[in-house]
Amino acid sequence: MRIFVVLEKGEEGQEPYGCYSLDAPGCITTGKSVENALENMKEALALYWDGEQLPSSFRSDKDVLQEHPLKSGEFLTSVEINMHNKTSTVAA
Repeated sequence: MRIFVVLEKGEEGQEPYGCYSLDAPGCITTGKSVENALENMKEALALYWDGEQLPSSFRSDKDVLQEHPLKSGEFLTSVEINMHNKTSTVAA
């Protein structure tokens, strides 16, 4: 399942990148690079939904952006979560 996440540049004195999920309240990660932040998010989402059912509704990026307008410096991307064999990939 594709889960939308928001990637943002960290503020001065913080990790360079932060990432949070729109479908998993409170699921937030950071990383030293974009790739690292997204990899951390995939792992965090797998733990967040461990043993739980993933959200069943699929939303388009347009729907997500209407519900959650991005702030300056934020970017919408997605990660692919497969809970059956605990694998995940990043979609740009």
